[in-house]
Amino acid sequence: MPVSIHVNHALVDGYHVGQFVAGFQKLMNQVGLADDFLLQQNLTPIVQTP
Repeated sequence: MPVSIHVNHALVDGYHVGQFVAGFQKLMNQVGLADDFLLQQNLTPIVQTP
């Protein structure tokens, strides 16, 4: 699922964006949306979910 993140660097650092992306990826893995999207695009999922 394509995601775009726009932030003001005065308020948010790359570290914070990284924290958000890691949390978002974890959530997508839990609900299976990330794997479904990657499989539709004929790509291999990054993290295998149980």
